[in-house]
Amino acid sequence: MANIIQTMTPAFSADTQAIACMTHTLHLAARDGLNTLAQPLPSSGLHQNDELDLPGPMSIASIIYQPDRTDLNYGSIISQIAQLGSYLLQSPQQCEQFVTTMKLFQDDIKSNMLLTNVCTQWNSTYIMLERALSLKEAYNKFCAPANMEQYCLTLLQWDKVRLMINFLQPLDEATGIICGLKYPTINYALPLYISLLRCIHQAFGNYNVQKIEPAEVVMTTKLNKYLQILLCKKPVIYASILDPRIKMKFFDKHDLTLAWFGTSASQLSTIFEEEAKQHFNGSMNPLPWNTEKEATGLFDEMYPPHHRREIH
Repeated sequence: MANIIQTMTPAFSADTQAIACMTHTLHLAARDGLNTLAQPLPSSGLHQNDELDLPGPMSIASIIYQPDRTDLNYGSIISQIAQLGSYLLQSPQQCEQFVTTMKLFQDDIKSNMLLTNVCTQWNSTYIMLERALSLKEAYNKFCAPANMEQYCLTLLQWDKVRLMINFLQPLDEATGIICGLKYPTINYALPLYISLLRCIHQAFGNYNVQKIEPAEVVMTTKLNKYLQILLCKKPVIYASILDPRIKMKFFDKHDLTLAWFGTSASQLSTIFEEEAKQHFNGSMNPLPWNTEKEATGLFDEMYPPHHRREIH
């Protein structure tokens, strides 16, 4: 659509003015993260001919060495829950039996039926996992018979479900906030987006599990890439400059910028001319300030050395 508008309106530039949909970016990041979680776990490095010395049930090793939580595949857990949800939707009799099982553990069952996920909506997977965890007792009771054991989840698998919910919760909350706004603006969405990146990193730190790390890297890489492109767009720059909240925060931290307000138009013209001469002629003449230290101090305060970019 941006390219069509650019064709109809030559003054519009899709590269510098079009802003991608933020909720769509959240969807892509979450989808990539879930796909990473669903990938098979790496092999343990043993060859097919290697013999495994597995401890028996009466061995002391089975008591000392606890199962490795990273050996559980997230993708298989999501698939088991989704398959059970689809099975209940396709079989009214089994659905009724599941409702009967739920009544054994809770009274209000009107809005608490097991759900299945939809590939076009990433948060449907999050909602499905959250609903399944809330129905954990009924889920386990319903899957106890031998003919339903393919859907049954172990205690460690339920721990994985809880971990995935906690990890994906910030994305779900951000999606709900942005989609719930009648008139979302970049001034509101951009701080929310930056906070989301921090929350994802913090969630990974709180639940530091080997298999979660690749998903965290994939998601933050996707979100950071979009953020870097977004911050170079002119509408975002304009909105940031015009937002009085951002201005006040800037002035609170950079007192030396107040000196610019006392500069007259003629002084600004002189400063611009001198800067142009230095840029094109390589001149090292001092700036027309009261002192060169004052100008340098202002520049250092506004643009720290590690934030400067060389102009060619």
